[in-house]
Amino acid sequence: MEEKLNSMNEEKKNLLINSALEEFSLRGYNRSSLNTILKNANVSKGSFYHYFKNKEDFFNNLSSYCIRIVVDKLNKEEVLKERDYIKRFQTQAEHKIEVSNTLPHLFGFLGVYYKSIPHEEYMKKVEKVSNNFMYKFLYENIDYSLFREDLDNDLVLRVITKYNSQILQEIELHKELETFEKRIEYYKNQLEDIKQVLYKKGQGQGQ
Repeated sequence: MEEKLNSMNEEKKNLLINSALEEFSLRGYNRSSLNTILKNANVSKGSFYHYFKNKEDFFNNLSSYCIRIVVDKLNKEEVLKERDYIKRFQTQAEHKIEVSNTLPHLFGFLGVYYKSIPHEEYMKKVEKVSNNFMYKFLYENIDYSLFREDLDNDLVLRVITKYNSQILQEIELHKELETFEKRIEYYKNQLEDIKQVLYKKGQGQGQ
């Protein structure tokens, strides 16, 4: 779907994207103003409607475009080669900081998009746009030898992924974590704690 954005003039596209990410992330989908987005991007309505049917069409295209940016970054940095499961989560968080430094409202926008549709629908879109990157991230090329021998490997994976989701929910409630960098630091530290429970003593800890 992001082909519509990629077909635009590069300068016009970047202005429109940055304006839209800020508006959507600050106001949400329903309260956001297409007029404000276009005005701040200096894009005429005629030009906008040449590429998009309406605000919803643009919102959906923008979500695909943003997911692609994140996945391309993680693929470029070869995150899937990290076999330590928890460190893989931590590493992808570090690279997200780099993305946020370029597009500061991108993850705020993706948070708005995630809340706008059912979880299953969101995951289907991520998998479609990313060529099953998330499945590979969660289930492939994992060093199971780091996990405690008395625990089932599948159980460890489920616990880590569930705990990861809980951490993300906690971050949303911690208003003092106002910057993306502080959120990532909190996220990484929380994941480090779970190593003490699920990993063999000394394995992957403090690395």
